[in-house]
Amino acid sequence: MKTKTSSIVIGVFFLATLTGVCFAGPRGGSNRGRDYVVGSQALDPWSAGAYFHSRERQVRVGRFDPLMKLNEYMVYAGYDVRPFWTVYASIGESKTKFERYDYDDSELVYGLGTQLNLFDHEIEDPFILEDRLRINAGGDYTVRETEWIGGNLEWQELTGYLTLSIVNDVEADKRYYPDSIAVFGGPMYSDILGDDIKDSSGERFGYVVGFEVFATKRLSLHALMEAFEDNGYSVGINLCF
Repeated sequence: MKTKTSSIVIGVFFLATLTGVCFAGPRGGSNRGRDYVVGSQALDPWSAGAYFHSRERQVRVGRFDPLMKLNEYMVYAGYDVRPFWTVYASIGESKTKFERYDYDDSELVYGLGTQLNLFDHEIEDPFILEDRLRINAGGDYTVRETEWIGGNLEWQELTGYLTLSIVNDVEADKRYYPDSIAVFGGPMYSDILGDDIKDSSGERFGYVVGFEVFATKRLSLHALMEAFEDNGYSVGINLCF
């Protein structure tokens, strides 16, 4: 039963990736319970990955209220300060477009972030999709800029999340099936900082839902959907080594 259910979840994952209804970024998650605050031990210290992120946001620039569209192509590298605590740096290209004002520019974007694996609990008599319960938290600070009327705009963005995960270990041939699959969700915060541009939507709190597929214990794909006043999507890949 687990094998059949896992096949369905994998199919949903790739369908969501192709249709672009999900968001992803660095999660720094681990597939092993000992890499959490509860019962933590040594962990492979380095991680890296890449992801694409797209989002729309209603902003205030001077006396204008344009709809800003962001498309970002990012790579990141992380290091585990503790088995349950990862810090990472990210860098990439951000393409910014303001609807109705015909401004479209590509600039460098970079940032710093952190991930925390807080809680891991094994379920003794699991249901089909419930082997473990986990709690993860994270956040990042990014710096961006783009062209605007008469010059450049510079701003920073602060984001954070707290998620509860339900993990299913796939009991099947590992040559054809992933190691495990996690479904997660929880609250998310996002705010624009700086004097040049402000968030005019009034929606700084939202939520995230998604899932993570561990192809192996070191390689994972994850995707999630974020819901504020304006939504976004992304796809990404992560590697621990």
